[in-house]
Amino acid sequence: MNNLTTGTWAICYDGKIDASDGKFVCSFRWSSFKEFNEGNNAEIARLIAASPDILKSLKVLVEAYGGDRRDREPPMIKDARAAIAKAEGAK
Repeated sequence: MNNLTTGTWAICYDGKIDASDGKFVCSFRWSSFKEFNEGNNAEIARLIAASPDILKSLKVLVEAYGGDRRDREPPMIKDARAAIAKAEGAK
């Protein structure tokens, strides 16, 4: 995660998501509150804005319940490990 912004991400209704430190995260094709509420734009923006929190939670889950017992870990921990790897760019 060295290249990712850290902290909370927030939706800006001008079509951007910014990090809590003010760094730009991403932008969308909509540029108004009205467009934000069309289709599934709002849901997508909220999911992206929640990404750092989701990733952090998955890491805590794996640490708490996964540990070094990969041969006996439940499927949800394997799924969490896969999601973490995908988020961090593992192939």
